[in-house]
Amino acid sequence: MSQADLFDSKRAEQLKQLGMDLGADNARTALHIAREVAEDICRRRGVVNADDVGRVLKHQYGIDTLGPAAGSIFKGKKWRFTGNWVKSKRTTNHSRMIREWGMC
Repeated sequence: MSQADLFDSKRAEQLKQLGMDLGADNARTALHIAREVAEDICRRRGVVNADDVGRVLKHQYGIDTLGPAAGSIFKGKKWRFTGNWVKSKRTTNHSRMIREWGMC
């Protein structure tokens, strides 16, 4: 980047948008993987929770967190809340209760 480009507001706005677009694409890809993982776990075990998905994402895909997208893993008509709650094992969740999900 040349010295003249250092204070180019139009270019700065373009780079900002590019970064936001790349971040959104990465989040969509990670969310897509998370949903596939959730379905696979649920097919094998009958139920699944966010910790189960997070563990696989970390160990198999190197994804530490989905950020705000995590709340969308179980959105959609294929998922149903089983009525069961389990304590989260994720240390940053401080043992808070999380839902267990099944597929319809």
